[in-house]
Amino acid sequence: MTLTSNRMTNSLPCLVLGTTIAGMVASLVGCGDSSQPVSSQSSQLEPESSSDRDAETAGLPPAVPDDADAAVPEAADEGRPDQPELRVAQRSPAGVQPTVTPSGDYQVPEGTPEQLLAFINQLAQQNPRGANEQERMQDIGRIMQARLLAAEKIITAKPEEKYLRAAVETKLESLRAMAMLEQPNAEANCEKYAQSLLKSSTPSLRSLGQVGSFQLRLDRFMKNPGENPAPIVEAVQTLLAAPDRGEEILAAAGQAAGVLEQAGHAQQSIDVLMKTTAAYKDHPDPQLVEKSLTYADHAELISYQEKLAAVLQDEKDAIPTLLKEIQRMLSGAAPSGDRLAAVMEGAQLLEFSGYLDAAKKVYGMASAAYKQLPDAQLKKEGAAAIASAAKRIGLVGKPFPIEGVMADGTPFTWNDYRGKVVLVDFWATWCGPCLNELPNIRKNFEKFRAQGFEVVGINLDDDPQKVQNFLSSQQLPWATVFSAGDKTGFENPNAVRCGVEAIPFIVLVDRQGNVAALHVRGPQLEKKLTEMLGAPSDPGTGARTGRPARAAARDGANPVR
Repeated sequence: MTLTSNRMTNSLPCLVLGTTIAGMVASLVGCGDSSQPVSSQSSQLEPESSSDRDAETAGLPPAVPDDADAAVPEAADEGRPDQPELRVAQRSPAGVQPTVTPSGDYQVPEGTPEQLLAFINQLAQQNPRGANEQERMQDIGRIMQARLLAAEKIITAKPEEKYLRAAVETKLESLRAMAMLEQPNAEANCEKYAQSLLKSSTPSLRSLGQVGSFQLRLDRFMKNPGENPAPIVEAVQTLLAAPDRGEEILAAAGQAAGVLEQAGHAQQSIDVLMKTTAAYKDHPDPQLVEKSLTYADHAELISYQEKLAAVLQDEKDAIPTLLKEIQRMLSGAAPSGDRLAAVMEGAQLLEFSGYLDAAKKVYGMASAAYKQLPDAQLKKEGAAAIASAAKRIGLVGKPFPIEGVMADGTPFTWNDYRGKVVLVDFWATWCGPCLNELPNIRKNFEKFRAQGFEVVGINLDDDPQKVQNFLSSQQLPWATVFSAGDKTGFENPNAVRCGVEAIPFIVLVDRQGNVAALHVRGPQLEKKLTEMLGAPSDPGTGARTGRPARAAARDGANPVR
């Protein structure tokens, strides 16, 4: 089991096929996603071959000319070293606008290498046309075909290296996307072209060839992520051994680590990340050295996630192992903000999953680490979050008071619930997870009420009218408490006292009025209520006025039987 947060995942480079092109074919390339690439089977996109024109559209021009020497592009001019490198994934100034022919293809214009690159980037921003998914996928194929032809025009002109490199990269990207679309011969042509680049005397083009061939291999693995990951790790090692390794190889190694992680091969992902950091530690480009160090940080986070997952799976000795790992992560100099944030996320996950003792220890370790931070604002925010967590965890075993008013403005009487097991639900009408939990609470309310189970909702909306409208339409069969003063939302005194920072926040109070459990949701609620009250009785008994039978009888109401 691998736990992945946005913070952790986003630290690795995503596979890029261009600007908006990446969005068009994100499902094809995956960016570390374990889902299968779109194919003619999964998208109902059938290769076109019913006519000469259709075959021409669906097929590809030869990726490599018959003349082997011509297949290896060479730069006519190395360019000035102070010129910025052109990347296909950047937006270009407005150039030649894409023109669609009557047959639906994108017409590739004549022009200088700079104008053709502008055209390529315009295509990268082009939203695919079509009334349905199949038509849009077909249009993506046409866009890729046009980008490929424009790139080949640039390559044929033998421009200076900055244009040549961008064109070669575009050609590889386009062929690879066509392979993802399962267009005939695309994968073979892409592999052949990548191999031809290995013969180039230009280091950056050789590197593109190495990476292009490797990415095809990674694409095949993504289609079958259950396969043995060892060949992928070995292929990364081969890339890292290249004497002229640069940014492309660094990014490809990071991509491979992301794919392995998403496929559930955490240890292999860690191995790739650590090997990459080691390979770049003495690189002459300090920016690449710095970027490679983030890979080691990410490897540490994956290891941490694996140990956290082991706790949630109740594996033997998982909690001591996790605490030891966190202690190592936070030891030494002041830890990074990202590392501390990951630890705090883990503490919250432990807390909300019911591992309160472990969560308390992790919060304590994070508290000590926050005090070492030089950033005063981060230190303040961390201290506030940990103080709120201490309030929440500290509720267990202690009396639980509630103050406020009912929907009609009358005071809420907590004493009416004495001797009952009470679920206190902090919620709001704008909170999707809160509303999703309400049916589960209602089901258990009906099952266990005859045994002395009650529910009290504490609403954290800012607009009382919205709550009134909601209660009028939903008719919740229990009391809903509002703030008695002008402190609404998360400033409700009940929420502040309990350290509530996220909702739904559920507190289960026992018959003695003390907190018995926190965060009891879903199937865990019925399990805990059965433990406290015994097996549920038939529903249909007990008062339905939204207040305990004792309070209803005291006010002259007849309990519903």
